[in-house]
Amino acid sequence: MPARTYQFSQSSIDLVALARETAIDLGYNYISSIHLLIADCKTAGPTSIKEFAFKNDADVDRFVESQRLDKEDLLHFNDESLPLTMEAETAIRNSEQERAMYHQRYIYPFHILLSSIKIPDSALLNCFVGKNWPEDLLRYYKAAGAFNIDKLTNDEIAADQYVPVESKFKSMFTPVRNIFKRKNK
Repeated sequence: MPARTYQFSQSSIDLVALARETAIDLGYNYISSIHLLIADCKTAGPTSIKEFAFKNDADVDRFVESQRLDKEDLLHFNDESLPLTMEAETAIRNSEQERAMYHQRYIYPFHILLSSIKIPDSALLNCFVGKNWPEDLLRYYKAAGAFNIDKLTNDEIAADQYVPVESKFKSMFTPVRNIFKRKNK
């Protein structure tokens, strides 16, 4: 049986692109897990973390403003790549493991955020001290039905377990290389 190629869902690609825009708008010259969180809150999709992390829109706005840096001219990043922090890159790379754990066809934004909070000393976790993020966020996503989206069939699950992880990773990361560039309007 040929090796399956896993891809990011369109919503995951959009999340990373919006995280890039958010980072630039807030004055950063890199993308971190914080920017992924803010981007996810902006999308407010059915599995968005917004309802879990914040009480209301005013809380979201306060959090976003607390992350804003002093104004700096970052227009030179319009057509250039914006680097990921090591933490954000690790979260995106590890999202394949989250996808495989829940036997889903594509990598969705919640896979990226779940992998992000599992990183030791995650910037995302440090913003919300006092919350029991790993367990509570997992329960939140289960209640939202996130793990029922695009489930693999039993035959696909069996085939998935026999594909070497390294070959899946190489093919998986290719589609997201160019999404860090700001699109010309």
